Amino acid sequence: MKRFNLISILSLFVLFYGCSAAPITVVFDSPQQIKGINNIAVFPFVCNRSETGRIIAEALAANLNTSRFAVIEQGQLQTLLKANRLTPEQVSENHQLIVGKLKGVDAIITGDASVRSFGGYSEHVAETTARMIDVTTGKTLLEVTFLSENVKSLKSTTPADQIGKELAQKFSSY
Repeated sequence: MKRFNLISILSLFVLFYGCSAAPITVVFDSPQQIKGINNIAVFPFVCNRSETGRIIAEALAANLNTSRFAVIEQGQLQTLLKANRLTPEQVSENHQLIVGKLKGVDAIITGDASVRSFGGYSEHVAETTARMIDVTTGKTLLEVTFLSENVKSLKSTTPADQIGKELAQKFSSY
């Protein structure tokens, strides 16, 4: 009987605490290279709801600004892109376009998010992937993925700005 109670308690612990933190996965290409990254440009995320992609990227940039990274302001980024005849969409689609072109930028962060409907009434961000890309090589240095915990319950959905904040915390920890 005591064994059954212990198993029940452990199961409840896993059920409650296993679902409390946002599931984030991290993939490194080169963790040592990330230490040398200082100046970052954050691009709007590709999303089936462009407003959501913009909110995630803005929250990510704002929260990275309080970390060890210096975030290039949007006005300066637009000037750099214009000088190189690039658009944010082109950069998001083909990272090789930035190699050697964005002076004063060590890496860019770009990503994608998917917004799904719940019961046809409410929308939530189901998955977001952010990538830190080295502007000298075009290679992905770090990839962080945020997955919504429970797409069947509105209680566990995370607002777009909070996702940007959590992604920033993960990037800042490296």
